[in-house]
Amino acid sequence: MEEWIMKRKRLIAVLLSAALSLPLIACGGNTEDLYEVDVDALLQSEEAPEGMDPEMFEAYKREAAAKKEAENVPAEHNRSDVGEKDGSASGNEVGEENVDSQLYLALGNDLNKQQLGTVLQLMDISQEEYANADVVYVTNEEEHTFLDPYIDPSLIGKNALSSVLVRPMEEDYGVRVTTKNISYCTPEMYQNAFMTAGVKNADIIVAGPFDISGTAALIGAVKAYERLSGTSISDAVVDVAIDELITTGELAEAVGSKEDAARLVSAIKARIISEKPTTKEAVEDLVREVLKVLGLYLSDEYIDRIVELILKLMSSGIDMSGLTGNGLY
Repeated sequence: MEEWIMKRKRLIAVLLSAALSLPLIACGGNTEDLYEVDVDALLQSEEAPEGMDPEMFEAYKREAAAKKEAENVPAEHNRSDVGEKDGSASGNEVGEENVDSQLYLALGNDLNKQQLGTVLQLMDISQEEYANADVVYVTNEEEHTFLDPYIDPSLIGKNALSSVLVRPMEEDYGVRVTTKNISYCTPEMYQNAFMTAGVKNADIIVAGPFDISGTAALIGAVKAYERLSGTSISDAVVDVAIDELITTGELAEAVGSKEDAARLVSAIKARIISEKPTTKEAVEDLVREVLKVLGLYLSDEYIDRIVELILKLMSSGIDMSGLTGNGLY
């Protein structure tokens, strides 16, 4: 019995590692006869392998199950039989502010039929709305093109799953973001980055079929907004926006709060617009002043990182006047 339990623990580690493309979790012993055990039963086990944090085990199980499902069910985007719901009204409660009923949707290209249905349900999109939506797709190749310079490629994975709904709104509405199954990026982080990318007057939902980081969602938001606005957003601008999103996440770890990090970045951009510094030294002084006003502390390393981002932003040709708002600062 004890020997079977050890086999069971080791096989869970092997399966999770394979499903998630992660290094093998060391559990000791040989693995020659591990496959004698029922794989599905083991994936349903509530017991974490020896030496593995139980919460991490549960997170890995959820993602492993989703990835296994994605491998077994071919990706389909047939609008006639996906995401059927009663009624056609959106659940965003934007009421009369919504000036255009057209939906602009960017879907992860690797969503299978069931995952697509989940995403559409989270976005409260009826079958009729989906059938009439302006839909674009984001590929995993696109995700790697934009994110590899900032994130370990192994963390991006091999499937494009992040999806974004963009609704055009009235003038001066700003950019408002709701997230569903997004574990890393907050609405405030997205607001800052979307505005840097040139998005204006839009109500946006970012969703995943299960808990995902959401770092790739900015690419989808840009593609959907390009369809909405009829304009093209340059790769250089998208790169700055992604850099801002990733940097904000790094700052959140340093200051201990994603909300404070987003507020800091928004405040710095507001001061850049009003004071128009022209040198690196002036930008650094401004960053330190904003930190003091907000009562936040960062090491010189993080301050240098912010300065680099702001200088990159200032030299990108982005219209700086639309970079702040939404009450973040």
